Amino acid sequence: MLYYRYRPSGELALKELLYDEIFLASAAECNDPYDGMAFLELGPDYEKWYRLIQLAWDELDLPGKDELAATLTDHITTKCPISYTDALAFDFEQRIVESAVQFLPVAPMLAQRIRSLLELYKPCPPYFASFSLNKDHPLMWSHYASMHQGHCLIFRDLVGKLRQCPRRMRSTIRRGTKKGLAPNMSYGVPQEFPFQEISYADNTESLDGFTFLPQTVSLMKLSEPERLELNKTQSRHLLTKHEAWSYEDEVRVSFSPGASWLFGEHLELTPLERLIHFQPTQLVGIVMGARMTQSNQARIREICKARMDRIMKDIGKQGVEEPLFDFVIFQANLLSDRRDLEIKPVEILTGSGSLSPDDERFSELVEQWQRGSALVFDGKGASKRYFD
Repeated sequence: MLYYRYRPSGELALKELLYDEIFLASAAECNDPYDGMAFLELGPDYEKWYRLIQLAWDELDLPGKDELAATLTDHITTKCPISYTDALAFDFEQRIVESAVQFLPVAPMLAQRIRSLLELYKPCPPYFASFSLNKDHPLMWSHYASMHQGHCLIFRDLVGKLRQCPRRMRSTIRRGTKKGLAPNMSYGVPQEFPFQEISYADNTESLDGFTFLPQTVSLMKLSEPERLELNKTQSRHLLTKHEAWSYEDEVRVSFSPGASWLFGEHLELTPLERLIHFQPTQLVGIVMGARMTQSNQARIREICKARMDRIMKDIGKQGVEEPLFDFVIFQANLLSDRRDLEIKPVEILTGSGSLSPDDERFSELVEQWQRGSALVFDGKGASKRYFD
């Protein structure tokens, strides 16, 4: 399967190409303000709200807190269902004072404890990088490739995944955590990231917000199949966008830092921690934009050839199987007889050199490349194999 990653014109995009980099963006850095957002709803379940408030105040030795929790729960459930966002903005302090004026001095602290608990268990938006199933959509070239002046990278998946480069792999991210289970904690970074297709819908279906809270609140006791199905439902929710974005045909790879409650706070990754190096051989081609300057075309060709030289020096030396695909350079052209693009292969880089369209083997090699032909190195030799 081939996936396409549109890149703008500029030095940063050329650096990504040269050093096999992919940057995982945060939801706040995306042009869709709802990207990665979980729509959660909290229903009028008295028992769950009461347990939530009790858990927030659990460590407090405060006479009358149980009666206050019951009164506060009565009021909140009359306002339900409410969104998780509205629950975080709920005026708990005012309701506490109205319920029992003697709690006026501690009302801000009590209210903050409830909000902090809700905030701690609120799911964090994942970090992700976007690809497309489409290499010739005019809007994609205009919106994400500097109005056809940029380029589009072509990736081939390996068992449905994008792998980290084995020589530059990031395996863990470490943090000092004042509120965590330990003073210093770490969480693992996967060696490979599944390609996940985005779904599109006009309507928005909310998830049960209580399922993200501790079991002492949610009262959920799930079997393993039920837990897996719940995780699948929650994942699908985060991989759904409004129908207006369907022209993107988006596929993405993503990474979530882990459960916030383990660390005692939501953790944000630094830009450097969100930069990964992909396995170089999974980048198998590039499309140069129809308005790309001749000088930038020459630079891209130079970088692509330097990459192939580097790959040939390293491949097969890790003692694991690595596929080597030919690298095809395409040129996008604006048609003169209709509002459309023509994308044609103009050069093939192989392990032994380059070929132009004049070469008698050019068309054959392009056809084999489309079918996923590769030489698979294992440290002892190489054999031909096809990857769907």
